[in-house]
Amino acid sequence: MARGRTPSDVDPESIDLGELAGQLANRFRGAAPCGYVRGKGELRAAVVSILDCSELEAEQLVDTMESRGLLRYEGDRQEQVDQLEHHWSFVTR
Repeated sequence: MARGRTPSDVDPESIDLGELAGQLANRFRGAAPCGYVRGKGELRAAVVSILDCSELEAEQLVDTMESRGLLRYEGDRQEQVDQLEHHWSFVTR
């Protein structure tokens, strides 16, 4: 998405999620986000920065990438305490 657009201009249907996962992998190279909640927040913030979109839109994109297997969390998402030794990984094309 081009810079200068308003967050409401983001069309989730037109975003190549594989390419976005690749951009996230490059951004976090060598320092994958850790912890489920904390890491997901870092991923969301990175998507906001990359696409210049709202946090809600970024959350929806991160959730979609996770459900499609493009983003994976190695730990148990249901744990009561965020386990910072578990990291997120990226599946890129």
